[in-house]
Amino acid sequence: MNECSYCGKEFDDTLYKCPYCGSTKTGVEIYKNHPNDLKIGTLLDGRYSVGKRLNCGGFGVVYKGASIKSNKVVAIKEFFPSGSNRDKDNKVIYSRDYTVNEIKKFHKRFKEESEVVKNEKCMIFPEIYDFVVSNNTCYIIMEYVNGITLKKILEKEKNIKLNEVLRLIHPVLKGLKILHSLNFLHRDIKPENIIKNIDGRVQIIDFGASRKYEESKEVKMTCYLTPSYAPLEQHIDTGNFGPSLDIYSVGATMYHLLTGSIPIEAIQRKVKDDEYLELNKKYGLDQKIEKIINRCMCIDSKKRYQSIDELINALSIFNDFKNLNNYNISKKLKLIYEKKDLVFEEEIYKSTIIGRSTEDYFPDLDVSNIQTDGTISRKHARIFFEKKEDLFEWYIEDLKSKNGTFLNGNKINNKIIICNNDILKFGINGKEFKILL
Repeated sequence: MNECSYCGKEFDDTLYKCPYCGSTKTGVEIYKNHPNDLKIGTLLDGRYSVGKRLNCGGFGVVYKGASIKSNKVVAIKEFFPSGSNRDKDNKVIYSRDYTVNEIKKFHKRFKEESEVVKNEKCMIFPEIYDFVVSNNTCYIIMEYVNGITLKKILEKEKNIKLNEVLRLIHPVLKGLKILHSLNFLHRDIKPENIIKNIDGRVQIIDFGASRKYEESKEVKMTCYLTPSYAPLEQHIDTGNFGPSLDIYSVGATMYHLLTGSIPIEAIQRKVKDDEYLELNKKYGLDQKIEKIINRCMCIDSKKRYQSIDELINALSIFNDFKNLNNYNISKKLKLIYEKKDLVFEEEIYKSTIIGRSTEDYFPDLDVSNIQTDGTISRKHARIFFEKKEDLFEWYIEDLKSKNGTFLNGNKINNKIIICNNDILKFGINGKEFKILL
């Protein structure tokens, strides 16, 4: 029998993959965690098994693991600040540099990190599954992302061509737009915190620095930053912080990806009075992208793009970027009907058949209680998405219904793409349902 180094379960040594978490046997015998890490196979709350260490930072360690109940591979992020130790029972012993109250605040922030994007069904954010308190610390259980950071890609390729950078940065901007709509700033956008999945999907990771902000209101935030990607205002803990903070980091990230050089820190640029970045002259970059990056990285936050939409519009001068705007990164579509006192709202995450229930058939979504005139077929239409690397296109198709399916007043015969604010009707005289993406 072999013991899986990722989920800790035993399986027949004739098998190539662990039947529980799907990991291969590579490294089962030779992999060992750091002495202060949780031992491979450690159970958390009797539900999650800890595997090998993936990475670590100043405040935590991330392990590969598995859900015992679902046999699903997960990532497990443990709050484990530098200077900590662990006793024989896995209890974390914190450095004396931290007071009890400070540790309590850290635990609270760690939980807040798990909740930032927990309810956002969006491919750009790793899905958050659970939060566990154990061993005098806490753990975020989340989607395991099998991929490589843009930092690692840069180590191999030195720099990345403009068309590929635009493709990589597009979903990041879409994700930040969602984050900002929730009144959160990421505060640590950089190549190390952007992962390209093995299937081409791009994701933003590590929300440990994320904080709520209020537009045009002075707030206090912990002074957390990565110097080369952080704007000047991030070096102080009180100020009027807004989306332009993350926009600076996006500009610095594009700078690094395109040139292969780490950006000059904002403080150094301010001291040297050398704000404008000569990317065309020094690196031969297109002057249009030079201007966009320089506006992103203005020392004065008021001179930057003030919203992600402004930056998206600026980048849309490049056809490679503009074409990406036809897609949506969200896994979630809303079908809404509103009339007087009747409000119907349904979220759709997967292929969904819309129709009318009968004694022997139940569609995924029954709308006959809204449209009660009998014009809805049992299997009337289907809404579904098709994956385009890290992006999605939502479609609707009629399922040979008796009265037809209409999109924006036009009868559809084949599958057709759905866009935000489209109007959907089941039958020419049917109720009007609004699409929100």
